[in-house]
Amino acid sequence: MKAARICLGLGVSLVALGACSAPVSDGPADLGAHDAGPLDGAAPPPPDAGPGRDATTPPAPSLTVTVACSDDADAVYVTPAGLPALDATTQGDPVRCRHDVAEDTDGPGVDGQLASIGISPGAPSSGVVVYRISFRTFRGDGTPAASTARVYLPTQPLPLPLPVVVAGHPSVGMGDACAPSRDPTSLRDVALPWAAAGYAVIAPDYAGFGNEGVEGYLNNRDQGQSLLDGARALRKLLVVGAFTDQVVVAGFSQGGGAALSAQALAGTYGAGGTLAAVVAFAPEWPIRDNSFAFADMVRNPDTFVSYDLANQNLSYSNHAIWTQRAYGYLAGFSPLTSDGGAAFPAPVASTFLGDMDGLCGEVAIGAAIYVAAHPPFGARNGDLFDPAFRASLVACLDGAGAPSCSGLGQDFYGYLTANRLIADAAGAPVLYLQGLADTVLPPAKEAACITQKLTDDGLAPQVCVDATAQHTDVTNRNIPFAIRWVQATLAGTTPPACPASTALPTADCN
Repeated sequence: MKAARICLGLGVSLVALGACSAPVSDGPADLGAHDAGPLDGAAPPPPDAGPGRDATTPPAPSLTVTVACSDDADAVYVTPAGLPALDATTQGDPVRCRHDVAEDTDGPGVDGQLASIGISPGAPSSGVVVYRISFRTFRGDGTPAASTARVYLPTQPLPLPLPVVVAGHPSVGMGDACAPSRDPTSLRDVALPWAAAGYAVIAPDYAGFGNEGVEGYLNNRDQGQSLLDGARALRKLLVVGAFTDQVVVAGFSQGGGAALSAQALAGTYGAGGTLAAVVAFAPEWPIRDNSFAFADMVRNPDTFVSYDLANQNLSYSNHAIWTQRAYGYLAGFSPLTSDGGAAFPAPVASTFLGDMDGLCGEVAIGAAIYVAAHPPFGARNGDLFDPAFRASLVACLDGAGAPSCSGLGQDFYGYLTANRLIADAAGAPVLYLQGLADTVLPPAKEAACITQKLTDDGLAPQVCVDATAQHTDVTNRNIPFAIRWVQATLAGTTPPACPASTALPTADCN
């Protein structure tokens, strides 16, 4: 197959692919010419390289794709039939690949995209070449599956070999059309800055999101395994010698929780390398009964009835989190049902959950929840859950041995408790970045409790608190620092101190 070509010069448009040098192959490559030599002995990037590339940096070797990338856009989201058994040798195998030529961008174009969301890389960015792939992974219950993903390859990579960088996306809905890999703008904050700085990046959608099955929303094992197998997939996608053994996982919100799950799982599940650094921006990581006010909402549904469309307030966030979490578990993992609406009153299931596959974005989901939670749809004002299901959950919260803790409520509560992971005290170091003005995941309720848990697990994260950052901008404001922190960590030097950090509030982990 004819090789696509990319430009190493910052000022050259990548649309005219045929006029460039340094090939990025869209077909199988001759690996023999690339699997030895100076690439294997190249030094890692210096810790003070900064989040962008110096304009005087000479062109670096290109990154070569080793699989055919001729699938059309729709085919990426359909896993091929007849694949060999999924085991340690096939885990992470790319099975679909598409080169999104129209999204390839030169350095100034990348700078413009980052500037549009308030990120200044500090130096001219590398251009990027964009792919979409599907790769093989295991679901949280051990079922073989696939995850789709977006891949960013820099046209001016840092000196090879590179660490593998995996990016975890935030909550964007559960419908297949919402999968971040389908949206060229959805990963500009958490994934694109790494590619701009010269790293190859993969951003998984998480298994079941965009393709077959249902997303395991906040299923720690399910999402963590998708990220770890994403590292395997990126390593297999590119030519031998492109990567070191090191793996970096970074994520925001839902993706930040998935990144912490990957840290907890990597020692036993593996990542096709060594997980060497984890960055969590305002992570959404369920660790206790009252994470995201679940216990409060189940016990006192009338206190969670308000919804402020402009401010996306706390009650909306909790409703959205728990509706999606229950739907994802019941539809995809429960041994008692495959009906994602089984925990909800019939009117709610038919009005809101019937549209679950078509709702993208937090505002749309929140508005639908508001309608579903109020008469005539809600069983009572603000109560999304079926009364019998809720009563069983209350009994389980009071004590798992209570007679009324039974049926579907007992099944769901058992999943919630079994889903909590223990951080790996001997595993990858963690940088935890949190905005003090976060009203979606209030720091006293979530960040303070999560960081305390990480410490109790024997892992001492570096916690940086941005006094004025909100949930929506904590990544944009702090990702240049996060990249510098990772560079220092990978190089084995002292990571930089937090920029103007303040303290987290006292934990309120009731």
